Amino acid sequence: MHEDLIRLEGYIGYYIGYIGIEIYNTGCDVEVAKGYSLTHWDNFLSSRRKIWGLAVDDSHRYFLLPIDADGGWIWINVDDMNPDEILKSIREGRFYSSMAPKIIVFRYESNYLRIESSPISRINIIIVNREGFSLSLETIERFINDWRDPYKRKLLCKKLVRDFDYVSEASKQEIYLETINNEKLAIEIKNKGIVKFEVKEAKKENKYPYVRIEVIDKKGRYAWINPII
Repeated sequence: MHEDLIRLEGYIGYYIGYIGIEIYNTGCDVEVAKGYSLTHWDNFLSSRRKIWGLAVDDSHRYFLLPIDADGGWIWINVDDMNPDEILKSIREGRFYSSMAPKIIVFRYESNYLRIESSPISRINIIIVNREGFSLSLETIERFINDWRDPYKRKLLCKKLVRDFDYVSEASKQEIYLETINNEKLAIEIKNKGIVKFEVKEAKKENKYPYVRIEVIDKKGRYAWINPII
């Protein structure tokens, strides 16, 4: 499949004969454990091809195990629910794919990222080759515990952190962190899940061909935001 798609030529606007690929197929996942195509997606994006990612059910089993319905879909951004507007939204990439997590707010600039979502346990920022970033609840909890230890805090301040603030109220936690590289992070946790993630860096030119975001909930279910090209 990859070899066939990479050979396709002839542009339709920004697209190379097709606007997207299936990055998750529920039926293939639950039946033969081959549901994900993220490596192919990143390879296409790394070669500067503007391709959206779509999650689907491909449902064949609604009542008999393994059940493959209601496991993958897309959320579209439209004002008018008519077929033309829906198709236009898909062609323009104004949608995101999901297995369950819901994206409420997404804002991206070359030095700023903000995501608000249903509770998640991990956020991944995927960039070309070896670049990128991943943050999980486990990492946050370990950092807070290390900060409470005077010796480990000293090491963190020396190697990573310039300023740190942590507020905990009932089921809500807020974390504010500034690194020695002038990166500022704000994280909000509710009901044992990350619901807001915000990071701001020093102003710099975006040197990457693409950036894409994925979030994962505590059950291991993903949502994928289409790439910023």
